[in-house]
Amino acid sequence: MKAWIGGLAVALAVASPAHADGGLTDDQVTGALENQGFEPELASEDAGSFWTGQFTTSGGMEVSFVVRPYNCVSETGRCSTFNLFANFNADEASSSDMRDKLNHYNDTYMLGRGFALSNAVGVDYVVIVDGDLGTAFFERRIAEFPDIVADFLKVVNDEEDE
Repeated sequence: MKAWIGGLAVALAVASPAHADGGLTDDQVTGALENQGFEPELASEDAGSFWTGQFTTSGGMEVSFVVRPYNCVSETGRCSTFNLFANFNADEASSSDMRDKLNHYNDTYMLGRGFALSNAVGVDYVVIVDGDLGTAFFERRIAEFPDIVADFLKVVNDEEDE
């Protein structure tokens, strides 16, 4: 891609049912993000709580993120499935060349899924923390996200090693 305009938003969204005996609380998510070098800040809106903050990719790029839980059990305050995603402004997001790059990313990389919006592209990554899986498992999974973002950027910026 010739130019990236703006920044990056990463969101963490919960997508599957949470169970009373599994999932993570807000404090556990905040602690896990901090332990992995993310700089989270808890916020809220009508749709619920979410985190914003920063992390650095393996290539040294500062990345902004958002973490949003869904399908949480209100009695326990726990959520079990999380989706991290990063969006990048891109004028050519709807071009056939960009669609080819996104398809290549999705066909080649096991972790993460590339997508296009009207004027942006992005990558997301699902983490399920259910049953006996806990904070340590969540930390190991979110530790992968900076590298997932870096790989995605290499593909869409035509910097991938042949």
